[in-house]
Amino acid sequence: MSKFFRIVTAVLYLCAQPAFSGVDKEIDVSKVQEILSELCFDPGPVDGIWGKKTERAVINLYASVSDNYDGKFDSGDFEFLQNYKFAKGKNSCDSKSILKFTSNGRPVEHSVNSNGVIFFPKFEQLPIELSPPADDETLSLYFKRRMNDPNRFGRFEVHPAGNENQFKVQIKKSEFLKKQLSENSILSYLFYEKGAIFYDGLAPDNRFSFRLNNTTKYPSHSVGKSIVSYLVGHAICEGYIDSLDQNLSDWSLVEDTLYGQQPLIDILNMSARDHHVVTEARGMIKSGRWFNANFNIADLVVSDLDGTTPNASNKFNYNGLATNIALNYVIFKTGKDWEQFLKNIFNEKVKIQHSVMFLKHRGSGSPDFTRGWYSFSATKYDYLRIAIAMMDDWQADNCVGKYLKTLVKRSVRNGMQRSAGNLKTPHMDIKSYRYGGYFYLDFPGMRNRNILGMAGYGGQDIFVDMDNSRIVVINSATTNYNWIELGYNAIRSGKLRD
Repeated sequence: MSKFFRIVTAVLYLCAQPAFSGVDKEIDVSKVQEILSELCFDPGPVDGIWGKKTERAVINLYASVSDNYDGKFDSGDFEFLQNYKFAKGKNSCDSKSILKFTSNGRPVEHSVNSNGVIFFPKFEQLPIELSPPADDETLSLYFKRRMNDPNRFGRFEVHPAGNENQFKVQIKKSEFLKKQLSENSILSYLFYEKGAIFYDGLAPDNRFSFRLNNTTKYPSHSVGKSIVSYLVGHAICEGYIDSLDQNLSDWSLVEDTLYGQQPLIDILNMSARDHHVVTEARGMIKSGRWFNANFNIADLVVSDLDGTTPNASNKFNYNGLATNIALNYVIFKTGKDWEQFLKNIFNEKVKIQHSVMFLKHRGSGSPDFTRGWYSFSATKYDYLRIAIAMMDDWQADNCVGKYLKTLVKRSVRNGMQRSAGNLKTPHMDIKSYRYGGYFYLDFPGMRNRNILGMAGYGGQDIFVDMDNSRIVVINSATTNYNWIELGYNAIRSGKLRD
């Protein structure tokens, strides 16, 4: 019997000790859990056991103050925790911490940082379709990160030549637009038709912790994919690339990968039979790496792509790697002319007013044709100028215009499209029936019209109506705005609510 009690005593003793390797033995785990709870970082039950919830609460606390946690909670961390609690005071846990958020209907974890700002520790970018919507402080936190990306990465930048296209202005008032800019996540808005801007709006000056004006450069997210396609068209028309049916086998970097065996049109249509290698949800399947920011094409060839072959199944597989492959192929094919090639497009044709840029992936000493990233930044007016240049090409039926029309003819079913007839969810990408060359096409209620759509994460949208010479440019912090009225109905009817 005494042996039984010794075993029970030992078990009880062990249960009372930290049960996770991430904490020093002398730490009073129960006290840590109490403080975390008071600070609204949920550690789970206050039971003295250092489990995954307690570990996650510590990680979230450090993330909230933009600091790195080294994975081992020691006396220094305990002192930091106590000082943090003292600095926050008795009312450190406020109503923001007990909110429940969902993204696209699914629960998402959030925390509150030392400045009282809600953030989402598992998301680099603000989750879309948030309910309840993010407040202005949270919108500021996330959008400022994206605005700072050009300072974190290298870039291919084109500076203006002083020959910018000017716009006619015939401004109409819309209280609806004004209210959207004042209360929702839309940051700027432009409506252009037949040579003139009719609606032009910015969110109010005092809304956010960043300043918005006519020189603000907005990150494009996946709108940049469509701009990459526009570059491909110019590379074909200028003789650097033979045609949309050319494969990439002449590029030694990807020659022995599945992309070396694909015609360019399939890569542009997100139909490169690469879904066994990469997806938008998982990134690179073999290595777990993400295809943007930290790894260039050469890195990914070594870790994931070398020796791969196209999947037997040909299905739509939207992913950012395909666009980075296309962009870097253009950089490779233009070679020493790459910088002048960009200047010819953005200075001589688009005629930008402020600098525009593509970001570069990180990669020490790597050649530029491995580092191109479709992430693009421009002012709202320069996005409009790009859209006008596309429209001019289409209407002139020149070589690039014929390229854009060929993309429409050779488009594929949009694999992300769902419930296109029921326009309630504010996303261009799931509301178009077809997809061609990184453009969204064939919209419900407008299927007989030539409209090219460009869409990026968080509600960035550009519509170009080739038939009616009508363009809508929307820059946003996230998707919580009335896309139906500002985007879809505006391009469809040519007017906004008063």
